[in-house]
Amino acid sequence: MPSTAHTIMNLDYLLEPFFCELSDEAAAQIADILMQLALHFENTRLSQIQRYHEAMRPLPAYNPNQLELFDSF
Repeated sequence: MPSTAHTIMNLDYLLEPFFCELSDEAAAQIADILMQLALHFENTRLSQIQRYHEAMRPLPAYNPNQLELFDSF
């Protein structure tokens, strides 16, 4: 009969540092690509968040462009 207890996987290998030889030029190119990706992601998300907040914002009760023809009571 199989055990119902979950077996714990040994994930210690994920904590070991990974080193490989990279030239300074390759490291700079990778850093540049990652920065461009981060900036694109930030710009995309920021515009999505701004559109969401603008859509959720209630319309103003008073329109400053509306002419006041009569005194308010």
